[in-house]
Amino acid sequence: MNIILCEDDEKQRIDILRNIDYIIKENDLDMRVYMSTDNPYDVLKIVDESSEVKLYILDVDLNSDINGIELADKIRNKDLQSYLIFITSHSELAYLTFKYKVEAFDYIIKDSRDSLFKELNDALIKIEKRSNNGEEDKKFFIIKDGRSITKIEFKDILFFETTIIKNKLKVNCINRCKEFYSKLKDVEECLDERFIKCHKSFVVNIDNIELVNKKEKLIYMKNGQTCYLSKTYTKELLEKLKFDK
Repeated sequence: MNIILCEDDEKQRIDILRNIDYIIKENDLDMRVYMSTDNPYDVLKIVDESSEVKLYILDVDLNSDINGIELADKIRNKDLQSYLIFITSHSELAYLTFKYKVEAFDYIIKDSRDSLFKELNDALIKIEKRSNNGEEDKKFFIIKDGRSITKIEFKDILFFETTIIKNKLKVNCINRCKEFYSKLKDVEECLDERFIKCHKSFVVNIDNIELVNKKEKLIYMKNGQTCYLSKTYTKELLEKLKFDK
């Protein structure tokens, strides 16, 4: 999980950042600090980068034209799944998190350095457990693109296909698609038995197939999308689907 820290006080931001790194290593958490900034508008740019669940740690007073709670409200307008933690010296502003309905995971008061980091430690551990709850059996395809990481659950993938750009692929999902750089053979190595090559340029998820038209050499997916089927791979595909040949 990517962590985005927004704190306007540089000394405190560095201190918090160091302690987050310590908490992650000490508890072997599947997290990393993706951004550390004093600018709330840097954070807003991150919101649009991927659909990954993130953890935003925001100071309430950001010395900007928007405060941390207003920033959280803007985040929530585009991202309903990610976690929000507020850190602040202003305990009296906690009620605003309810007014703005931002669904904060925690509101940590900077009354002392030790208590701040103890509460932050507890919050990160709880978020790790909650984010992993019920996901033991789920499998994900991970796309790393520069500083951006996208995690797509296997069950949501329809098919992979090549594009006209060398070594650039496109993954088509039930509700979205994404292009990324890789080779089809490398992608195949990351997948499980539900995926099969159906064409030299396509790898399909058989769980999401609605219909195979051998005459048209097309595969119809559950959401109406189609991908190509070549004669070379037809027999193997139909055998795996247990369709009548």
